[in-house]
Amino acid sequence: MTIAKKFFSKPQLATVRRPVQEKAGTMARLLQEHIESTRTEPTSLILEPELVLRHSA
Repeated sequence: MTIAKKFFSKPQLATVRRPVQEKAGTMARLLQEHIESTRTEPTSLILEPELVLRHSA
């Protein structure tokens, strides 16, 4: 396959970007809140991933 054909291939590649830095910061904040309080109930949090469409290889 030539390089030119690679750029026009279908389907496109897709990856999922997960908010790793946001997740780490949020977990650190929640841990700090837990340490500083007497709160015992669990915390549930959903961080949305992002779909990233890329060109085919």
